[in-house]
Amino acid sequence: MYCIYHTYKKDEPKKGYVGMTNGNRPGYYGSGILIKRALKKYGKEAFINLILDRVESPEEACELERYYIRKLRTRETGYNIHPGGNNPHFHIDEVWNKGIECPQITGNKNGMYGKTQSKESKEIMSEAKKGNTIRKGLTKETDESIARMAEKLRRPKKRVSCPNCGKIGAVGLMKRYHFDNCKQLN
Repeated sequence: MYCIYHTYKKDEPKKGYVGMTNGNRPGYYGSGILIKRALKKYGKEAFINLILDRVESPEEACELERYYIRKLRTRETGYNIHPGGNNPHFHIDEVWNKGIECPQITGNKNGMYGKTQSKESKEIMSEAKKGNTIRKGLTKETDESIARMAEKLRRPKKRVSCPNCGKIGAVGLMKRYHFDNCKQLN
């Protein structure tokens, strides 16, 4: 059985999310990016979750999800990004691993809607990107830490000998597999 549900804020009933789930999951509030952010920000206790409809087939569920998203206008005033139905779910792992393009949040749902960057912040962003053509986003501190790590790797490792079997190796490995744990002790 498929359930079509509506999750909305108690103090703002028009600000909601419509979704569908396979089975009856009363504690499930939605998996969309925006509803997850709202739940994290306001907490689950600030929301009400209603089951709008129950159907047997996934096709009917997709159709009803699209219908309720249009009827309740949750794309324009709420937390839905997609029109519903058989749209792909944008989980972060899929976005990064499969190269799926993440949907852009436009209009009043965008945090910068109606705002402009100050000249100072534009200069800071510009300076941060200059000279980083190969490794974008890496800073001078990152380059220094990479150099320190490379220097540590170039240093010769201290080697010790196991008193039980005579094997020679790096300190960490020898402590783990030899000395008190040596097979020659048994």
